[in-house]
Amino acid sequence: MLTAVAEIRAAYPEHKRRFNAQYLWWHHVMETPAIYLAAVALRLGLTANQVTAASLVVAVAGCLTIASDGITGRVAGLLLLVIWQWMDDVDGHLARTRRQGSPLGAFLDESGAHLVYVSLFFALGVSLAIRPESSSASSWLGIAHGASDALILAIGACAGTATAFRTVLADLYAKVAPRAGADTGEEPGALVTPQRPAAGLSALYRWYHLNVLELPGFVVPLLLAASIAGYASELLLFYAICWAMDVVIVFVVHARRLSAPNAWVKA
Repeated sequence: MLTAVAEIRAAYPEHKRRFNAQYLWWHHVMETPAIYLAAVALRLGLTANQVTAASLVVAVAGCLTIASDGITGRVAGLLLLVIWQWMDDVDGHLARTRRQGSPLGAFLDESGAHLVYVSLFFALGVSLAIRPESSSASSWLGIAHGASDALILAIGACAGTATAFRTVLADLYAKVAPRAGADTGEEPGALVTPQRPAAGLSALYRWYHLNVLELPGFVVPLLLAASIAGYASELLLFYAICWAMDVVIVFVVHARRLSAPNAWVKA
């Protein structure tokens, strides 16, 4: 067992370790158990793609359980998503240790992450519409019960849609950026981005995005705590607003970068 753990740690690249350390919840709570679970999977002879495929099943089960019924379903589903997060890390450790990285594995891995990002908030909206909390929309907005059910469902759908659109913007940016030079008669080039570390507001925003909005951050534990305390509807509204603002910020930043006269260099 200790030999397998040592193998996994040895194959864990420093740049990946530093990047993951930015997620405080993941780094301090989830990472070490994930390494030991990867060691178990290594000893059992499991492949990275097998773990990835199984993690997709767990992710779907988690989101469906969240949407199923009340606080019990929400808590059980979120705990399944904790298991999915560990499995999502285990497959990467196996791929690096056994050199099993493949296009299929990367596709399945990314599919699972996007599935959870989009489905989580929508499933939470469905759950809160089926079994509203005492502090639900009908209480804190003072509207009729039936209308509040529709509202909380719409809030969940908006949050899920915003996460999906954020991904679309990132993909479009990556797709358009290398070709921008062709429109000006230049050779296709790469976007020039500052290589210095983020500072000031940029650093603060990066910390906020990684630890508040992204799944390896505090999203799942915050949703667990809010569900148990009876404030999941408020937290869902918070995330809908935050993700919508993030979409606007990313759109503006990408547009400004792409419109800058010195944004492109010859490849």
